[in-house]
Amino acid sequence: MKKLFCAALLISVLFGDESFELNATNPIKIDIISLTQNKVNLKNIIPQSTPNELAALTLYSQKEAINEHNIILASGKDFAALIDTGYEKTIDELKTALNARALTPEQITHVIITHSHQDHIGGVKALPNAQILVNEKELGFWQEKSSTEGLNIKTFAPNTELINGSGIYAIAAYGHTPGHSVIAFGASGASEAELFASAQFLFVADIFHAYELQAAVPEVAFVWDHNKADAIKARKKVINALKAHKTSFIGTHMPYSKRVKFDEN
Repeated sequence: MKKLFCAALLISVLFGDESFELNATNPIKIDIISLTQNKVNLKNIIPQSTPNELAALTLYSQKEAINEHNIILASGKDFAALIDTGYEKTIDELKTALNARALTPEQITHVIITHSHQDHIGGVKALPNAQILVNEKELGFWQEKSSTEGLNIKTFAPNTELINGSGIYAIAAYGHTPGHSVIAFGASGASEAELFASAQFLFVADIFHAYELQAAVPEVAFVWDHNKADAIKARKKVINALKAHKTSFIGTHMPYSKRVKFDEN
């Protein structure tokens, strides 16, 4: 057991917010934006119901980490799309980040919601002209928890292009919430396997909350998982795809705001 938790996780990473362009027929500029930082204490986020979880607490209970809280801005010829919006309390930081990129909240055309926890949807009402795109299985879960009144919402199915001609697709990663999705950029194809294989960059949302630990031992869940078994299954699926295709990625709750990539074979 201990060997599992002490296994080295090999990644390449740079630090700080990052902007880059994807090599595509219609180029897209990607900005990884950190709106705030959160202190993570594993004792507060890991359940204590399985041997893996108990071992994780034993080995990592004294560790605290500072995670970034990342969102994505994807800018194309005819659109400016945010993937998630951060908390309501970080709306001012969101506006500042947009202004630094010569954008106003009114110029955001689309918001793609990976899932409807409050730290991902808190800024939607500050973006008055945006069409809100959310997984078809997620909308009801959102509406159980908070009002969507006044929002221009359109649902999507997995493995479909979210903005016409953009190469931006959603891939099902259900479990953390009923419709939790990872977002693929520079992708093409009609199946999940084709999208994973072709994607140039993935935003993996809440696949990780304790990155170092869960990347090494994906069976460790966290307290916010709606369906723990499905969340673990989704995490394993995404990790396997990232390793197989050596795709660069970032998540919401990771200690970086630049792309990372598994260097393991």
